[in-house]
Amino acid sequence: MKKALVGSLIGVAIVVALDTFARVIISIYMGLNYPMISYTEFPGIIWPMLLTLIGGFTVFFGAMFTLTY
Repeated sequence: MKKALVGSLIGVAIVVALDTFARVIISIYMGLNYPMISYTEFPGIIWPMLLTLIGGFTVFFGAMFTLTY
């Protein structure tokens, strides 16, 4: 029980940390204020699509870690 709880919390931390890190890096690269939730500040269609793909990857990676821990 304790190991499963720790694994799930680490999985959630991985998801939040990697997604936030990707948003910060892209915001710094684009010279924008850090938009926490919104995709409308990013110019064009490629940056929201990239953030969505990174978000999907981080969810997969966090779930994979949680299930294998």
